[in-house]
Amino acid sequence: MFDINALLVLEHSILKMGLLMKVFSGRYIRKAYNAWADHYDADFRRNKWNGPRKLFNVLSGSYDLQRKGTKLLDLGVGTGLLSAEFKRANPDIHITGIDVSSGMLEECRKKKVVDEMVNANFEKNGIPCEDESFDAVVSSGVFELINKPRKVIHEMGRVLRPSGAFSFTVYADSPMDYSCIRHDDDVIEDALEEAGLEVEGKQRFYAFNHYGNDIYYNLYTGRKLSR
Repeated sequence: MFDINALLVLEHSILKMGLLMKVFSGRYIRKAYNAWADHYDADFRRNKWNGPRKLFNVLSGSYDLQRKGTKLLDLGVGTGLLSAEFKRANPDIHITGIDVSSGMLEECRKKKVVDEMVNANFEKNGIPCEDESFDAVVSSGVFELINKPRKVIHEMGRVLRPSGAFSFTVYADSPMDYSCIRHDDDVIEDALEEAGLEVEGKQRFYAFNHYGNDIYYNLYTGRKLSR
């Protein structure tokens, strides 16, 4: 059986030896998550991953996403864990989900929580959507796999309507080493400012336990500045 955790640990170890320029390539992500797709949800239920629920609770508690026809973009939608939270709360919300893994999108399709699915590498090629076309942009458990967050955040700002809401998680810290990319707070916050996205809330929270290692994330939430 394909062991995603073993592969992540191996690649992270190679990175630390200076043999790789990047942690995760689009090709690597696609292959790894295609193999993981059919048991991804079971793994995170076991680890008690609460990023999607945390993001949903914070965003829905501060922003009105209950209007009929609200358009939401889920970046790195995966199997639809985050989208399912919003769809349960508002069946009339229109959700577009983008992911590099066709296997993850297939699992998402079975849940019928996303209205439009797009198989694309949005870090490499940008978000394949029109300017100012969404009322909200969300992303959970994705930025730790992104090499260039500034580019992705710029694209989030481009597709978000003025005064539209955004919320996304970023790996923060853990007691032991964890195999993912950690972005400095200044990098994320400078990119948000450049994209015209105003942070209205930032929370560090317990995300899940990975083989005895407690993993913490930061949750950024805010709005796109009006012109």
